[in-house]
Order: sequence, then C-alpha cells, then structure tokens
Amino acid sequence: MATQPLIVLFGDSLILDSIEASLADDLDFSLLRLRTAHAEVARRLQAVDPVLVIFDLDAPSLQSIIPFLRADPGVPLLGVDVNGDVAVSLTCAHHAVQNLIDLQGIIRTHFSADPRAPHLHQPQAAAGALSLASPA
Repeated sequence: MATQPLIVLFGDSLILDSIEASLADDLDFSLLRLRTAHAEVARRLQAVDPVLVIFDLDAPSLQSIIPFLRADPGVPLLGVDVNGDVAVSLTCAHHAVQNLIDLQGIIRTHFSADPRAPHLHQPQAAAGALSLASPA
C-alpha cells in the first residue's frame, strides 16, 4: 500500500488550527501538526519528508525551520498571513556560490526570468580592451 503525501502544518496559531480542521477529512494527503515547542524542528521535518510545509507568516519562531530549508530546499512552503488575507508560496533551491561572480549569475538568472525586469545586457568590453574575437 502506497503512503499518502504528507503536509506539515508548522506552528501554533489559530489560522493553522482552522487550516487543519478544513483539511482533516481530505483523503488525498495526510496532515501532521508540528508545534513550535517541538524540540529539533528541522530534524523532525526532515524525518517526516513532507511534500508541503504550511506556516503562519506572523509566527515568531520561523527561524527554527531554516536548518530544514538548508538541508532539504526542494520542499515548497506556503506562508499564510491572516492579517493581510494573503498566502505566499515559496520554493527553494541550493546554488553553488564560490564567489561574487557566481552570486551575480544567480541574481541575473532570477532577474531575467521576471517579466517585469528590463532586458538584461551582457557587460560590454571597455573601449580599447583586448578582444578574443577574430575580425569579420
């Protein structure tokens, strides 16, 4: 028998209580409520291998899941903000960054994928700089 995908509700807020109650009867996935008082939250999250982590954006204890994000960046997060009537869907990815040029490449990749971003131009060689291109 195949196991159901697991959604973790992380936190202690009333909005998470409501979400838990509204999803409790869904047969497509399992729910696990993980309270912020739980010791070693990141390790527990890794052990249960969730397909989604839902949390309250206003919770003061969000830093406790940072180690989980570092260890397992592929798990999507859904932050809910009852005060702003908004849900923020976050996905993570690790990028190898050895230096600032690597970081600039990642920034350019994300920036160029945004339809609001102006067209990016590749840096031009300075006037009089050596060019390796053969003359046309």
